[in-house]
Amino acid sequence: MNYKILEKEFTKHKFKHLQLKRDGDVAIYIRKKEDARNWHYEVIKITRHDGHELFGNKIEPAEIYPSASTWGTFGWTYNTIESAEIKFKELLNKK
Repeated sequence: MNYKILEKEFTKHKFKHLQLKRDGDVAIYIRKKEDARNWHYEVIKITRHDGHELFGNKIEPAEIYPSASTWGTFGWTYNTIESAEIKFKELLNKK
């Protein structure tokens, strides 16, 4: 099945997300509020859905950034790139 690939750069809830690296279904994004000088890093396990219908609209199969309800299972937040890299490598080693 062909999935819409998760974007390397996007804005959600007034936060800019920029993918720094990806290996398979594991990625590191830098996340920054649009008007702030601070940022943090998010390590994610990318999941997928096979498509569905929502309010009569067909949603194509796609990769998914973890939601708030799956944080801690599919997504983790770090203040330093070094900490994010440790989690990234840990997830890759679990494959």
